[in-house]
Amino acid sequence: MTLTFTAHADWLEKGKGTVTYPSGRVDNINFDFEYKTVFDEHYFRAGQSQIHVDEVPPNYILNMIINDAGNIYVAEFSNGFLHGFDFHLGKHRVWVRKLPEDERDGEIMGDFLVKIDDKDYLFNTTHPTVIFEFDENGVADISGSGYIKDLDLHGGEE
Repeated sequence: MTLTFTAHADWLEKGKGTVTYPSGRVDNINFDFEYKTVFDEHYFRAGQSQIHVDEVPPNYILNMIINDAGNIYVAEFSNGFLHGFDFHLGKHRVWVRKLPEDERDGEIMGDFLVKIDDKDYLFNTTHPTVIFEFDENGVADISGSGYIKDLDLHGGEE
């Protein structure tokens, strides 16, 4: 009889960034992902939430909601609506910001510019997501849904 074990190393991905409220106030955010083994039990943590798992989960989906006023809500980052956030996780970056008044055309959902690593997007739904994909070493990639490619120049970085 041969036993095969899938080895998973413990890992911690520290996420840091800022959120910007409609008032202009900026707050820091810390949102880490962790996979750890305690005795023979495996746990996955996203922010303050931790669950028992059998293996590294394939992904974590960060849901966003755009309200009628054109602000976004991200439960993991804030208790209120936002004008954007800038989140760094290892070598990855997710950056969402409301376009300045003079760059809005009313055809872009919520008038937000989204940057995931080196790709620029615009929302095309009121419920976009950011998908953090994991492997045995931590965050492998970041993607999302509810976007269209930004083919225009909307000011780039802050």
